[in-house]
Amino acid sequence: MTLSFLIAPILSDQEKAYLPQICVNCLNENGIFVAQNDVCFLQQDKVINSYKKLSNYFNDCSFYQAAIPSYYGGMMTFAWASQTAKLRQITLQILENRFKKAEIICRYYTSTVSSQLRFTTVLTGFTR
Repeated sequence: MTLSFLIAPILSDQEKAYLPQICVNCLNENGIFVAQNDVCFLQQDKVINSYKKLSNYFNDCSFYQAAIPSYYGGMMTFAWASQTAKLRQITLQILENRFKKAEIICRYYTSTVSSQLRFTTVLTGFTR
């Protein structure tokens, strides 16, 4: 998992083996773990290995993709894990209300982009 690369300089090899448990310990009850998992169709083994590791520590594990034009392959796969499965079931209406209330103007993000966590296909703001 990419997270191990982000904090690798401060962890020994033995500590890296406990990285998923360290992440679980750092999250609150409704915490969400997200990690970069490279390009799924080019590096499927990494996604499979991430799922096997994360599912030992989290009740809800899944993956989603995002278009990253500057990354080779174009589509980045991300791991999503939490102890609370209902976090991945938030309705589009709730997401839209939260986004509107935040009053943030984005060129890429739309509330429907977040619905990708339920594996739906949506257009980003700049591709509409």
